[in-house]
Amino acid sequence: MKTIRHSKHRSILCLLIFFISAAILSSCIKETESYYPAEKIPEQIIKICKNEYNLNVKVDIVEDTLWLYIPIQRFVDQSGNVDKEFIDTLNHVVLSINRVIMSTKAPPKFYAILASDTKDIGADYLVVGYILDVKKYLYNFISREEFLRRQVIKFGLNPKALGDEEGLHLPFFNMSLAGFIFSQIEQRIALRFDQDSILSKFKLEKVKAIPEDNNIKFVLDIKGVDKFRYDVDFTSLALKIIAEVFFAYDFKDFDTVSIEDSYSGKLNTYNRKSLEDFR
Repeated sequence: MKTIRHSKHRSILCLLIFFISAAILSSCIKETESYYPAEKIPEQIIKICKNEYNLNVKVDIVEDTLWLYIPIQRFVDQSGNVDKEFIDTLNHVVLSINRVIMSTKAPPKFYAILASDTKDIGADYLVVGYILDVKKYLYNFISREEFLRRQVIKFGLNPKALGDEEGLHLPFFNMSLAGFIFSQIEQRIALRFDQDSILSKFKLEKVKAIPEDNNIKFVLDIKGVDKFRYDVDFTSLALKIIAEVFFAYDFKDFDTVSIEDSYSGKLNTYNRKSLEDFR
């Protein structure tokens, strides 16, 4: 899937609208007294989506990850805005997943929602979330804003999606906690460059987490877009986000963290204790 850059901030905000409303809806969900086993999750989600919303979805569980595929007609309407029907569809799906999660004693650890434009331009919209984060939000342990930040979102053109009603053009895989955390950090750093008035003057070509034995290297490929060199500490900015996410998930599977900043040409390494100073 060719990912559309996060620099299109307005588009990302539109694409996040469904989570805001879905989160509001999900706050009304109550834990039920009747439970069913985890192997019944796909059947229950398919039934809810079909009976209550007339949606035909494909559901599968790959180890610890619940996958849900939604073939839709289009993401964007003729005016170039995110299609309301698309947003409504995703709202219904997220609500359905939350209902099932709260009625299962041993749900998977992650959910991955893949919505594909199968008839218009051919595109994929992928959302990956940590199910424990859903429960934390529902029980008010984290805010709505924090819940939104914890969703990993990718949106990109993909001609292979055209005509695919079964979800065969992208392989379903098991998401690891480390991979989810690294993707979330990459996304948070990219969004900071979009949202900050000074950082937006730079072009973040790429941000990538690369595990190397017990060290995790984060590569920031940054270009200056004008001749004036702003005094920005990119390393500290990245470390603050990394520390925030690592400690939010109690992630300790590392000894050191390195930041490679192409703008300054520096590579700095910090141990776990040093990282605590950036919390």
